[in-house]
Amino acid sequence: MSGTDVVDAPRDERRGRRTRLAFRLAAAPFAALTAFFGAQFAAGLAAREVRTGLLLYIFFTAAAAIGLALVRAWGRAFGLIVAIGNAGLGALSLLAVILSGDGRALGPAALTVVSIVLAYTLTLRVFTLPGER
Repeated sequence: MSGTDVVDAPRDERRGRRTRLAFRLAAAPFAALTAFFGAQFAAGLAAREVRTGLLLYIFFTAAAAIGLALVRAWGRAFGLIVAIGNAGLGALSLLAVILSGDGRALGPAALTVVSIVLAYTLTLRVFTLPGER
């Protein structure tokens, strides 16, 4: 162990704590999405309407929430897939609302912006795990 390793150890420990905190905080929106769409799926089942696309979305958001809470790289990957997919769907929905001229554009615009911000956040340096360079 060299002298610089001893000096860098506290900095690496602080960075490790920040990374764990960032991953766990990022898990919250995905857990909320999982709970919300789980309730939507249960309501659909009660009405005898099965939506398999919604079930797949629940699996992806649950995988992202669990992976981020466990501080795993695959959790960030699932989170990025969900965020980028939501941004694309929001953009298509916003375009459809604008071209049709009827409807409210606030929901699709908010979905697009929030998803882009979430995807950008997941690419920040704090989300880089030590073995991933």
